[in-house]
Amino acid sequence: MGISSTVSYTIFTSLEDATLLHQLDLPFAGEDVFPVTRPMDMLSALIMGILCGIIGLIAFILLAGFAKLGKTLEAKIDALGQKKLGLPEDVLGTIMTPTIGGIFVGMLCKYDPLLFGDGADQMGPIITLGAELGTSHVVATGFLKLIAVSISLGFGFVGGQFFPLLFAGTCTGVVIHLVIADVPAILSISCCMVAVPDAILPALFSLTLLASVMLALGGAAASPVFLACVMSYATCIGSGMIQKLIQKALANSSKES
Repeated sequence: MGISSTVSYTIFTSLEDATLLHQLDLPFAGEDVFPVTRPMDMLSALIMGILCGIIGLIAFILLAGFAKLGKTLEAKIDALGQKKLGLPEDVLGTIMTPTIGGIFVGMLCKYDPLLFGDGADQMGPIITLGAELGTSHVVATGFLKLIAVSISLGFGFVGGQFFPLLFAGTCTGVVIHLVIADVPAILSISCCMVAVPDAILPALFSLTLLASVMLALGGAAASPVFLACVMSYATCIGSGMIQKLIQKALANSSKES
């Protein structure tokens, strides 16, 4: 997916003679970013990669937890429909589970309209208006986005987790820059944007290239991004939590069969 997205975006920018910078109107657009990689930039990327790995692990736990919750809820609603209404199996649960999930997601979107959609259209406002929204608002938006996508996918909606994780990573980068002003926005956003999804969707080279193409980074500026992705994946997988959750899920499925 990372390769196909990068190729598609490269073709688009070649035809339109424009990059994502023209669409987002980012405050750091046009800067000569990182002509030389500085040791502090690499150290910052390393620390941000570890943080993004933890966030990616939280995202994985939320996705797995709501998937299990949605499956359990659907089974109970199906059983209720068969017992009380005499409906065939997989009828009432298939209808009501997404409905319940939609209600909760709608409530979250009512609280924060930036949660609408997959996050692609909201990345620009989060970056450009982050300071006006405030640190706490951006943190809440990123976390609620993880909850919203977990509910959506767990309760029967169709879609993927890549762009929501990309959005959550962007929120993380914005927050880091707001909290630690010495960390340049271009560094924190470019690293965290792809390091969060890379924690559970390992595509180091593709995601580094994607960030480089999207934000028009140079070769030197892409090296911290790559390091952040490496540390994010190493942190998430190195914790052992994902392996344990997968083994537990496989054990439960074998018992049910």
